[in-house]
Amino acid sequence: MRPLPGRMNLLKGADNTWLIDDSYSSTPLTALAALQSLYRIETPQRIAVLGNMNGLKGIFEQAHAELGSHCSPDLLDWVVTVGEKANQYLAPAARQRGCQVKECKNAIEAGSFVRDKLKSEGVALFKGSSGGVWLEESIKINLHSTEDDKYLVRQTPEWIARKNQFFSQFKD
Repeated sequence: MRPLPGRMNLLKGADNTWLIDDSYSSTPLTALAALQSLYRIETPQRIAVLGNMNGLKGIFEQAHAELGSHCSPDLLDWVVTVGEKANQYLAPAARQRGCQVKECKNAIEAGSFVRDKLKSEGVALFKGSSGGVWLEESIKINLHSTEDDKYLVRQTPEWIARKNQFFSQFKD
């Protein structure tokens, strides 16, 4: 049995790494639970890629800052944020805790950063909402095999077209 795509799915990453794909969606409770799960894994390196939590209506500032306050510099080598709200509220809270933080404008930048930083036997968690974040695209950059794309969420031609249109705004 395998988890549903984007729901705490453990995938083999490039260069003998591991990826936790929790990219389907994100709320304050599910993001905290995913972060706590990452903390419990015995590994020489942990990276948390945390994107916007969309749809919070009125509590987005507080929710993102609170998640950032749960980022532990003793348990995370990097906190990578993706999206305006995550960069604006989560990143500063994680820095205030003493975490090393990289703010990214999109999932492609975040995926490339993780690919550069994640070491053998390291684990990266990817947690964020869909619209405007699309962290499954970060995961693609870090997979051991392109054949594992089939385990990712939102991979139909319709979703790919929608995401390509979104990411085209970042091209130089």
